[in-house]
Amino acid sequence: MQCRPTKKMRIATLLLLLISFKLFGQSIIPEQVFSVQQLQEDFKFMRNKMEKHNTNLYLYTDKKTLDTKFDDLYNRIDKPMTAPEFYCYISTIQTTVKDGHNYMLPSLELQNYYSTNSLYFPINFTEYNGRLFITQNFSNDSTINVKDEILSINGINADSIYKMIENRHPRDGDNKLYAKYVTLTYFRSYYGFMFGFCKSYNLKLKSQNGFITNKTIEALPLSIIKSRRRAMINKRYDRIDHEKGIEWKFDKEKKVAYLFISHWSTKQMKKEYNLSFKKEFNTFFKDVKLQGIENIIVDLRGNQGGDGRNGIALLQHIMNEPFNYIYQVKTFNKKGILINTARSLTKLYHPYKNAFTGKVYVLINEGSFSNSSIFCETFKKYKRGALVGTETGGSSYLSGGDGYFIFPNTKINLLKVTHRMITTDANLNYGKGVIPNILIEPTLEQILNNEDIVLKQTIEMCNNK
Repeated sequence: MQCRPTKKMRIATLLLLLISFKLFGQSIIPEQVFSVQQLQEDFKFMRNKMEKHNTNLYLYTDKKTLDTKFDDLYNRIDKPMTAPEFYCYISTIQTTVKDGHNYMLPSLELQNYYSTNSLYFPINFTEYNGRLFITQNFSNDSTINVKDEILSINGINADSIYKMIENRHPRDGDNKLYAKYVTLTYFRSYYGFMFGFCKSYNLKLKSQNGFITNKTIEALPLSIIKSRRRAMINKRYDRIDHEKGIEWKFDKEKKVAYLFISHWSTKQMKKEYNLSFKKEFNTFFKDVKLQGIENIIVDLRGNQGGDGRNGIALLQHIMNEPFNYIYQVKTFNKKGILINTARSLTKLYHPYKNAFTGKVYVLINEGSFSNSSIFCETFKKYKRGALVGTETGGSSYLSGGDGYFIFPNTKINLLKVTHRMITTDANLNYGKGVIPNILIEPTLEQILNNEDIVLKQTIEMCNNK
């Protein structure tokens, strides 16, 4: 099931990593094996942190059912495992917990080791009705065609691999869309975590004409994959295709402005791009006024969340009436009872005096998660404009937190989920995402042709006065 280097290479690499482990003490290496006792200790740690802190732990699954799942997983820890194997094993809890913020990630040491030393699957694909179709080929083999269907990878049914990875990602309630987005966006990394980082991949492909071929392609460093991606793909809504975290452009003739926001994190935006949300928004809306813009398209596709205050700041620039951003924020008190907190997020906000009064369209998809879902829920509730695209990845009952709990042995990271954020009445929470006002679902052909039909049709709507 796993691809491995030659025995000599494996021994040499292991010796070097063991030296590093002895020198620094805390390093976790891919082939380091943990005893049953260590794994059980880590599992108890994980369960304790979830039960004590995760405000949404029993929102979609009752305690009895979840306890049974926890007990079953614990009782089946009966053999030593490596950290990646243990990560793959415990992440099966996600389909039972059903909390989109219940993130679990391999240790930072492993993540850094893989990104520096490993080679990756050099193909992008989309999932459509249980089938996987190539959307971009970054490999050295130019005979592999976009639109070919991937039938198997290294002898394993491709759809089985996809489902295995998707079922190990968090999701809100019965909304699987965010798990789908993460699987497709970060497939090459999670494939490596769960199946091993291979030096080559054997693919069974089916062409559009129905011909079956077998190809062997070399794995590549992330740097080469990213470089080829940038050269190959026109800018759309994927974060990697944009040079800045906040970008905009104007069509003065059509009086349309396009605003792209990759995420809502203040710290991350400053660290990655040296940008301030407040300054960027102020500059953008100043230019909107100067150029006589009548329509604004805000692109939140693939925006997985961040700080709520930045969503509030944008709404203050576009809303035409006072608004509440979040209905309630709850956290556990010392007695384990959920109480209201974070009043700054639940107070009434007022739009700025010179707020934009024209038409606003917000583009969304399954990657619009967390704070993006909150933003969209508020935007839709006050009927400020139109949400366009497909259902978001997050529900109306979101959890949230900051920082990670670190497992004592395997150093796996578990997000510190400490708050429940409610954006609508409890009776309206169905564990689904925010539904767009205007549903536009790209066809398979449009996806494979890299055609941004959502943006194209939204621009056409702007022109139809």
